[in-house]
Amino acid sequence: MKTSSETHLKPSQSVQVSLTNTYYVYLRPYVHKFLERVYELFNVVIVTASDQEYADQVLDFLDPQAKLIIRRYYCNSGSYYHGIYVKDLRRLGVDLAKAVLVDNCSDNFRLQKDNGIKIQSWYFDQQDKELLVLLPFLERLAVSDDVRPIVAERLAHCKNEKKCGCKQEKSTEAPKKPVNKSNKENVPVSSGRKNRG
Repeated sequence: MKTSSETHLKPSQSVQVSLTNTYYVYLRPYVHKFLERVYELFNVVIVTASDQEYADQVLDFLDPQAKLIIRRYYCNSGSYYHGIYVKDLRRLGVDLAKAVLVDNCSDNFRLQKDNGIKIQSWYFDQQDKELLVLLPFLERLAVSDDVRPIVAERLAHCKNEKKCGCKQEKSTEAPKKPVNKSNKENVPVSSGRKNRG
């Protein structure tokens, strides 16, 4: 999800935050497919650095029936760590063995590095498939007892390959039987906002 007035793409939605500020929302390719699949695997929690007035309009657009996203946290839910704003999963009251934070800014998971999954930033590339590439890894995490060693292994691989938002996961089939919703854990999906118009 991006906001900008400097693109040739047609926005998916405009968001009016005040009488003087209107933002245009552009959806990353496959975002709906991604959210629907992640919802089948986890409890989806959005943690955003955005103000609630803006974020709610965008999230209502992404999830109009309010069925995919179970909770929303806004700019006031973060913490400061050595002068940097971070997203602190402990403040959400989630089991860290079962929670991951997907974000394009690794600073946001400084406090829980083994829960952080870095995804490449999106700059209006309509051929982008990063969300689809990430799904097999999330499917693997959904059936693990503790996500942290698996995420740490992926992070080490990314560092060795000198890249983040790794594409080393091979496509796999979805788990054969549906995940029991009572056993689903939380996957905060980060949402940030830049180029505020």
